[in-house]
Amino acid sequence: MQAYLGDEAFLKSVAQRLGERRRADPEIPLRQRRPCGPTLEKIRGAVAKEWGVAAEDLSRNRGAEPKMAAIYLSRRLTRMKVAEVGEAFHVRSARVSNVVRRVEEDPESPLASRIRRVERTLAAS
Repeated sequence: MQAYLGDEAFLKSVAQRLGERRRADPEIPLRQRRPCGPTLEKIRGAVAKEWGVAAEDLSRNRGAEPKMAAIYLSRRLTRMKVAEVGEAFHVRSARVSNVVRRVEEDPESPLASRIRRVERTLAAS
């Protein structure tokens, strides 16, 4: 079913008013006021480049560091739910939570350092 909302001028004015309200409302959490972060595909590409693997392999390899990095970044930088991240990387929701916990428990690990490097790359693009 398709609904008619109005012409382009109407849609533009509504979008503008909603945008102004979101920026001004301190009740909306900062994370939700910011524009959307990188897409899942950008995250896959940045991780693949950092580790020198094909982006498609991130959904196939079992527990490898690049896959863990992609899972962690997808959970932290997108608005995807745990189940959605799990589905994207062909792992269970519990594995997604486990990866996030593992990275955050040891912020000085080599994996966490490489993840921060990928985060900086994504933020710059």
